[in-house]
Formats: sequence, C-alpha cells, structure tokens
Amino acid sequence: MCQALSTLPALYILSPILFSKQPCECLKAGRSHLEKVCKLWSTDPLKLKLWNKYRISNIPSLIFLDATTGKVVCRNGLLVIRDDPEGLEFPWGPKPFREVIAGPLLRNNGQSLESSSLEGSHVGVYFSAHWCPPCRSLTRVLVESYRKIKEAGQKFEIIFVSADRSEDSFKQYFSEMPWLAVPYTDEARRSRLNRLYGIQDSEDDGESEAAKQLIQPIAEKIIAKYKAKEEEAPLLFFVAGEDDMTDSLRDYTNLPEAAPLLTILDMSARAKYVMDVEEITPAIVEAFVNDFLAEKLKPEPI
Repeated sequence: MCQALSTLPALYILSPILFSKQPCECLKAGRSHLEKVCKLWSTDPLKLKLWNKYRISNIPSLIFLDATTGKVVCRNGLLVIRDDPEGLEFPWGPKPFREVIAGPLLRNNGQSLESSSLEGSHVGVYFSAHWCPPCRSLTRVLVESYRKIKEAGQKFEIIFVSADRSEDSFKQYFSEMPWLAVPYTDEARRSRLNRLYGIQDSEDDGESEAAKQLIQPIAEKIIAKYKAKEEEAPLLFFVAGEDDMTDSLRDYTNLPEAAPLLTILDMSARAKYVMDVEEITPAIVEAFVNDFLAEKLKPEPI
C-alpha cells in the first residue's frame, strides 16, 4: 500500500502497469501518466478479490468509486476520461436519462423532433451497428415487434444509438428502421448514453462473432467425426480476442501481429502452423485443418 486510504482520491486503476510484480517501477511509470496518486496492489489474492468484487473482465479498466461506501460511481471510466479529459463533468456520477437524451432526435425521412416529445412513453434504447451480423439479425426481429406494439396503440418508442464507423453506414442502416435515432454527428450524446448503460465497444464482439462463424462449421464437423469413433478430437478450436491473454500467447509463441490470423499451436511439440492469407474464409479454414490432420503442413518452432 502506497498511502493510507484516507489520503487517496476515489480513483482505482486496473491495468497491466499497476499490476506489475515490480511495484517501485510501476508506481514510477504510473506517476508519469497520472496527476493523482493511485493505490497500488501487488499481491495476487487482493487483486483477484477486487477483480471479482467489481466484475472486471479485461484490462485496462478504470472505475470510479465513492471512497466512503466503496460503491461504484462510474464503471466506464476509460470512456469518461476520453470524452471529458478536462474534467468539466466531474465527479462523473450517473445522470438521469432525461438529461442525457436531451436534444433533437431523427427519423429516417429526415424529420427531427425534440426528446421531450417522448414524455409519458415507454422507451427502448437500441445500441447497434451495421457491421455487426448479430445486430442486423436482431434489427429485423425488432422491427416486427416494434410495428406490432405501435399498431396496438401503445405509447412506445425506440431510440437507435449507432456504433457505425461512418455516417454513410449509419444512414444505410437507419434507413431500415422505423424508429428514432440520436444524430450520428452528436458523438458526445451517443457516448454519454453508452456510459449511462455500461455499453462497451461492440466492435470486438462483432468481430469475434464473425470469426466464430468462420471456424464453427469445421469445428463441429471434426468433433462429430471423432465422437462417432469414440475418440478424442485432436484439435481444440477457439477465437482469441484483443486482450492480455492473447497478447501473452502471441509473445510466447512469437506469432505475427497480423489480424485476423489463422494458426494452429501444438504446445507439446513446441510447434506452430500459420496460414498466410489475406482473407480467411470457411473453405480456407477447412483446408488448413485437413492439411494439418494429414500432416501436410510444415511446422515452425515456437
């Protein structure tokens, strides 16, 4: 512990730097980036206890706490710092929906209306993006449900909060929706809504889902084949995201930094097999796996 709790601000950082096994060096590194003093934990039991208590699933993560009660004031601290680097909205506590949503909303025909017109309605906030396949599937179902509820005369509205990468993509996606949207250009309001409801960047989820769709067919085929013979499948299949575990695995096995990357790792033989292609397709995945099982691939040392 660097200082007594009473002398510390309510700022706790869970990051690779501050969980280093070298507390003096990491504290020095932390001070070079932070103007406030942070509490440093270096013992694994306490670290794991804090991760579990505050439901931390990846690093770096930044949460703001009430130093008296220990209750979470804001869970999306990284978004807060990005959107409000000057601290103008400090202490960054949760704001009511009415305040966060305040401003003009759009329909896909260009019509604009004020958020105050939603008073007395049941409101759904839809966080979605055109590039995300599961999102597009859900949108089709949601459109039907929305229309049925509206036809029944219910006071109900949905507000689309886009995570699209461009305004053109937003417009194309929004053209399929019969409800309202926060203007794409109102990035600050979209970000505040993400923070209010604890929405993380969904791009990684979308990309992971797309990767799963690439490997799942061949994985199911291989597993079923060996299960029928009452044998254990010779391969385990998984999709690695952008996290510390994946980074450590890349470093340990000296894998290329390219993404997406298709590889087979044989840890017992200390060998790796890397598929060098610009685009990964289901056919390429299946051929790669079959060549490995037929021992046609040349291994590289780990």
